[in-house]
Amino acid sequence: MEVAINYTVYIADIAKVEDYIEYIAKRHNETINELGYTLKYSSHGIHRNASRHHIHYHSINVIPEDKKIYKILNAKIKTLKMYKKHTLPYQDFEIPAVKISYHYDFNEGAILGYPLKEYENNKIMNLDINIGYIYNISEIHLEELRATANKIYQNKMKEHEKQELKKMEKTQQKKDLYSYLDKVIFYAEIPEGSVNSVVVFTIKHILKYYKENNKNFSIHQLKNVAVNYLYFKEIITELNIIEYINL
Repeated sequence: MEVAINYTVYIADIAKVEDYIEYIAKRHNETINELGYTLKYSSHGIHRNASRHHIHYHSINVIPEDKKIYKILNAKIKTLKMYKKHTLPYQDFEIPAVKISYHYDFNEGAILGYPLKEYENNKIMNLDINIGYIYNISEIHLEELRATANKIYQNKMKEHEKQELKKMEKTQQKKDLYSYLDKVIFYAEIPEGSVNSVVVFTIKHILKYYKENNKNFSIHQLKNVAVNYLYFKEIITELNIIEYINL
């Protein structure tokens, strides 16, 4: 039986990254020693593309047959003697914030490659990692893990950028439409009567905007767009909307 135990170590001082790597590697070794596990592989890397710089230290560990499988391993780790007192790189070392996760069912390559995902090439990776704390992974295998993880990471980043661009475009389209409606819809022009007539009046102007700007639209969304505009411009109220949907 094997278990992946992964650590996220938040870096207070990027200049002391070597100390943090040493700290978490030794802390993990003391953890598995007390649990009676054996370290099989470990990898680590720095993630800078985040609100807080952090190290990922990932490990795969062998659980001997005579050792208990803990359903909630995190809870067990917090009861270990080493959790309260473990080796520090030096006396005044400030213990960083650390998050621990574990997986009994995992993909070995994904676990070991994830810490390396931000490195576009081996040269950059080798500037960050401490090879002394990369356990049982050959240089060739490490480079393969990095390349695969970075490819997945880059694809996800591109997809994220596409989604963000779509959001920006939708936001701008909404601003443009609202700006147009602000110019053509006035309180005095809104027909008297039911909320339905106000919505119909607004939809007519929305359709004119789409036609003038050669924009496609969804028939099913026309009412939603109109009601949202009227509500957020405080032309209709909550009670008007409740009346409109017949609640």
